[in-house]
Amino acid sequence: MDSEDYKVIERSSPLYFYWQSSQNEREERHRLLKANLLSPYVDLFREEPYKWEILFQTIVREINEGEEVLAMGLKLLMDTIALEERNKTLKALTENDLLGEHLLSQIIDQERKLVLSKGNLLRTIRVLNAIFFNPYGIEIRRRRFLYEHTGFIANSFRKILCPKGK
Repeated sequence: MDSEDYKVIERSSPLYFYWQSSQNEREERHRLLKANLLSPYVDLFREEPYKWEILFQTIVREINEGEEVLAMGLKLLMDTIALEERNKTLKALTENDLLGEHLLSQIIDQERKLVLSKGNLLRTIRVLNAIFFNPYGIEIRRRRFLYEHTGFIANSFRKILCPKGK
């Protein structure tokens, strides 16, 4: 994957414009309208958007590196957002060759049961690292959880040490 693929993943997220916004009350209400209230997992999207975003970007990146078993994780995340947002997100990923047709059909197939795979320790460490250290540069203005604070601090240091354009 190249840096353009990373930008496409970032822009395909239903939260992309939220992260670019001031994240005020109006923006927060707009973000919450994208939630699928019928999903048993909706609290992840509603209450922990930063974690949702990190998982989204990590899963899509790893799928593109051959970890197709993570398609079920993407299916779970897609279940937490409203149908229109889900369709836009999946379309963006498919059109940019970041999600193959066979994986798309698994994610869309509502009858397929969620299959849990034996995760590996390295993947778990990578996800935890991403959650706590924000390697994707997500702008977090509303912070409640410890990992949101550490992600904010890590991103602030990154901006100081590596300013854009240099």
